[in-house]
Amino acid sequence: MTRKPSHKGPWLRRVSVVWLAGTFLTANAVSAVFLIALADRHSVRFDVTATGEHRLAPQTRRLIEAVEPGAGFELVVAADVSRVDPRAWQALLDVGSELEAAGAMTVTTLEGESARAGLESLGQRLAAREAGEIQAQAQALLRAAAELARAADVIDDAVVPRLTAAGASAGDANTDIRTVMEARAQTAPLLAQKLRDVAAEVQGQLQSAIMPGVNVPALDQARAAMAAPARDAAAQLALVADEAQAIGRDRQYPEALRRAVMELGQAAAPARDLCATAAETAERMESLDVVRVLRSVGDAAASVLVGPDNAVAIDAQTLLPPPGVLRPEAATAPSLRGRVEGLVATAMLTAIDPRRPIVIVAHAEDARFIERPGALGVAIGHLRRQGIDVIEWPILIEEDPPGLVRLDPARARPVIHFVLNTNTSVRSPDPLAARPDERVAALGELVQRFIDAGEPVMLNFTPSEVVVGGGVDATAAPLGAFGLEAKSGMALVSKPTQSEVVEHDMLVRGSGGEHALQGAMTGLLVYAPWAVPIEHTGGGDAWPLVTVDDEQAWGETRWSGYRRVPRAERALVSNPPVREPELDDVGGPWTIAWAAQHDAGEGVGRVVVVGSNDWLADEIVSSGQSLDGRMVGSYPGNLALLDAAVLWLSGRDEFIAPTVSSSSVAMIGQIDRGVLSALRWGLVLGVPVVILLVGGGWRLLRR
Repeated sequence: MTRKPSHKGPWLRRVSVVWLAGTFLTANAVSAVFLIALADRHSVRFDVTATGEHRLAPQTRRLIEAVEPGAGFELVVAADVSRVDPRAWQALLDVGSELEAAGAMTVTTLEGESARAGLESLGQRLAAREAGEIQAQAQALLRAAAELARAADVIDDAVVPRLTAAGASAGDANTDIRTVMEARAQTAPLLAQKLRDVAAEVQGQLQSAIMPGVNVPALDQARAAMAAPARDAAAQLALVADEAQAIGRDRQYPEALRRAVMELGQAAAPARDLCATAAETAERMESLDVVRVLRSVGDAAASVLVGPDNAVAIDAQTLLPPPGVLRPEAATAPSLRGRVEGLVATAMLTAIDPRRPIVIVAHAEDARFIERPGALGVAIGHLRRQGIDVIEWPILIEEDPPGLVRLDPARARPVIHFVLNTNTSVRSPDPLAARPDERVAALGELVQRFIDAGEPVMLNFTPSEVVVGGGVDATAAPLGAFGLEAKSGMALVSKPTQSEVVEHDMLVRGSGGEHALQGAMTGLLVYAPWAVPIEHTGGGDAWPLVTVDDEQAWGETRWSGYRRVPRAERALVSNPPVREPELDDVGGPWTIAWAAQHDAGEGVGRVVVVGSNDWLADEIVSSGQSLDGRMVGSYPGNLALLDAAVLWLSGRDEFIAPTVSSSSVAMIGQIDRGVLSALRWGLVLGVPVVILLVGGGWRLLRR
């Protein structure tokens, strides 16, 4: 049976063509409208750069996830664009658009003449939000100023006359007491006048606004003007009262002198208490967000992250530097984007959880040194840029821990103890200086106190000659509470085939894991010189962070003499360390960094242990290289471990993730050989085969 041929007239064919064309155009128009609508609602960007240049860092994304939808975060940036680096301004706009697309915040940029008006409006908004706190602090400072003025009156009206009377009562028989009392009678009026000047300065600061048009007095300057002078005056008056009490109780002195000094002590005590109260008021007063924001406003730029409950100022000089300041390697687009994202992410973390940690670096050396060139200055600066305060505590010089009242008036910030071990291979030329074993013992007692109290500790080890000499590493003993044992009697070394010398540097990549700290270290290169192996023997929960698995490495027990040889001269050593299975640890692998925790009373005690004392040295963490036009760290795992450890030890586990500074390794891994082979054959044979199949199918449909 044959099909009848259809006969269409010319006009029917024209109508058919027009109908098909109209349908096609309408369908395309509708599809375009739907695509535009979807693009407006759902932004999708694909970043295929090796370092993830155009994607937000994992930690930034983690912070965005922690922000409740509609929380109302707003990044306000005001700048005189002609006075900032245009490349930095463009990087800010790029990162801002990504943050807006991710739903993290809205970004408001103010340029030119509108910048000052916009900042004034923002200041008024923040002042209205903290109006109650502003008024309360101003009134408290005014009361404290009045107390200083009353203390000055007490000194003039009561203390000075009794100093004079006590000097006269001492007579010629007690010339030393008379001399002291007469000298203090001369200086006491000067102290009183200084207190009146301080009270007047505080009142003047409270009458002046930080920014014209914003009703916020200079609370910070008023506090600073009062705290130190009031505390100093309280100390001087306390000394007078204590000495008077001691003399008054000593029966070797005449009755008249004892009675006179007792009256002096009774007169000095009220003035002392008034000054101490004023100092306490100023020292324990927290800085308000609006004050920090207004103080951050510079001549050329200002940047503020406004949250639902607080506001965080971002250093505008770092965010938007003036032209000509950036070095060439720091002025590339990827580097600038990383700088901007890092600053904004730090501000977000502070806004979400304002309890910024305090890191106390404790050591048993004879002097302060951590910020000297070549020490830990780069790592300390890295922490401070995140709003983390770092304090040095040389325990042999200062027995008492550093005071934290100024940094943490409410005692709400977590405190992390970063303990640097003693390099027992270096001996002090001072014969009166503490011996290496005494330094180690002092540090061990300190670490034991921290762990017994359940305080967070980051403990660093170095090979110890005390252990080599038959002694005990007192800093390692407290780790038994976590089931950890530091083998500080040996050092990990290696003999690479291409090297002429035995190397003491361990280069290891983080292997990852389920724990947050392990995840933050995945794939990142860690540099650990003179590493000490650490074992987990059971008891407590522990997670390995950095493990050396190198066939050319071993745990050397006869390392002491080799360590004293300068690196440049080690090729000349006639008897360098060699593998000795009967003496050395040649089994491997060796873990050199752990995170551990155990139950400590009502809470949980945490510790991060690193088997290297110099892993944060300036020459290591500042070493960089160029990757895809971006200056990145050669050993990003070192700072990544520091960042993650500080977050974990401060109880901020949910924010642990790779940061901007740790994205210096290729995020796109190498393709497996099997997959690569399949792709090659697919490109060679796949395209022709697909064309043949499509052609054959089309031919079958046409038949």
